[in-house]
Amino acid sequence: AADTFTGKLVGYKSVMGIVEALKAQMPNLREEWAKMAYRWAICSRDKEISLISWQIFSFLNQDILKFLDFLHQVGTKKLNCCY
Repeated sequence: AADTFTGKLVGYKSVMGIVEALKAQMPNLREEWAKMAYRWAICSRDKEISLISWQIFSFLNQDILKFLDFLHQVGTKKLNCCY
């Protein structure tokens, strides 16, 4: 059933291994795959596909996610020096 998650997730090393192996033939694979994974994550009606797509998207965007986490941490701290 589409509502039942089977627990089959992909691993970071597997995703990044594919990107690394195909880098010479497909230099934009990481960016293109991230875009597709994002679209599937938000548009899929299948929960499992959506979850795996979010996971792949996050693997492919580690640098962006770290930066956004940093901005969130800075934004939640009170900066008394500015007032």
